[in-house]
Amino acid sequence: MANSKQINIEEKPDAVKPRTPAPSVSSTSAASTGGGGSGAATATARSIYDQAKETAGEAYEVAADKATTKLEETKSDISGGLATVAGSVRQVSDNLRGPEVKDGISQFTAEYSELAAKKIESAAGYLEKTNIRDMYADLEGFARRNPAFFIGGAFALGLIAARFLKSGPQPPLGESDNPATQSPGFDGQSRIGPV
Repeated sequence: MANSKQINIEEKPDAVKPRTPAPSVSSTSAASTGGGGSGAATATARSIYDQAKETAGEAYEVAADKATTKLEETKSDISGGLATVAGSVRQVSDNLRGPEVKDGISQFTAEYSELAAKKIESAAGYLEKTNIRDMYADLEGFARRNPAFFIGGAFALGLIAARFLKSGPQPPLGESDNPATQSPGFDGQSRIGPV
């Protein structure tokens, strides 16, 4: 009997060990089908995302190239206009320095007109020689060094642009816009009382 007790004791540790269940065939096939479907959908979504990203990048490059070309054309027009203005200001300065003008105010105005002509010519030369990207870098550097001047200048330009847009041609008054031809009671206010 002692031998039988030893055998029972030796068998108990084997009985206590948990056994791992073998995977069933149906759960494995379901996992592979679900994972494969999800993987295919993810791959398709990734492909669509990559194509959209590539298309957007190409569209951005085309738009940036067109904008740069347009800005370059505008820049050269502005440069030519500034050169013309500088020439006109210089002509005013020369006229104010004529031999028949001996007035102190005229001499003072002539000096400042000459200085203004030089500054305008300098701006025209800068526009002519500098490309758009370098101008952007210069503007960004100026804004970092002088944020108050930059914000003030942007505000002033905004006011000028708003005034310019507001001063454009106004549409003619139509019959619906003329207050004399509007029907009473259709002014957007509700009326309370007998009709």
